[in-house]
Amino acid sequence: FQSRYLPNPMEQISITLKSRLGFLRRRFKENRDLILHGQETEYDKPYHGFVNAAALYEVLETIIECQDIYEN
Repeated sequence: FQSRYLPNPMEQISITLKSRLGFLRRRFKENRDLILHGQETEYDKPYHGFVNAAALYEVLETIIECQDIYEN
């Protein structure tokens, strides 16, 4: 069964740099706002460190992937 609404898993879909970075920005904007306004005070906990490191990793992966695309 192949849904007409879902892409073929073997088909590559291009997502723009703006979309990928925009997703990450929106995903972590709430955390950033809570920290800046002093409502989140436990951001030094290991969980938050992991989440922020994961976000940074995704940004770096995106930059590397785009660099590979645009340099070739």
